[in-house]
Amino acid sequence: MRWMILSADSKKASIGLKDFMKKLGQIDRLDADLGKEVESFYVNMTTDVRDQLDVLGMKSILLTERIPNV
Repeated sequence: MRWMILSADSKKASIGLKDFMKKLGQIDRLDADLGKEVESFYVNMTTDVRDQLDVLGMKSILLTERIPNV
């Protein structure tokens, strides 16, 4: 992770590893039961973390998703 952050080509990658990991740890996943589906979404994500994930090519790991409720 440190290598990815240090080698990022964007000024948006401005969060150091320690702060980035701390902020990632503060993100919570919530699951909402919608009957036939469950929607998972993430809260407490800051803009700088979202930008950092985008710069690192990891934007899709914390996206809202709906899956069938089994």
